[in-house]
Amino acid sequence: MEVVDADRKSIVQQLEDITKERGFVYTLAIISLQNFFHDPEDAADIDWRSKLSFQEISFLAGLMVKDNILLELPTEEACRKQVESVTQLFQSLHDSYSKPF
Repeated sequence: MEVVDADRKSIVQQLEDITKERGFVYTLAIISLQNFFHDPEDAADIDWRSKLSFQEISFLAGLMVKDNILLELPTEEACRKQVESVTQLFQSLHDSYSKPF
């Protein structure tokens, strides 16, 4: 069980590190748009499990405000990498909780 806890701590630390990167506040806005703002007509066709929940996005915001927020605009490439990293890390975190089962 200690290995799983260490993995989770590592994942959370990686998420926190990303939230401290230049311009993450803009990436957080993009993540929010991608996960919450949809055409109501498409709601039945959306795979909601592939989206981050408001709790997860709130968690990211909480990590971000623990330190100074760097407001410089990130490059498009940096923003894309941040979105991908956040998505992969949350998937890894989810997997770590289902691993014992």
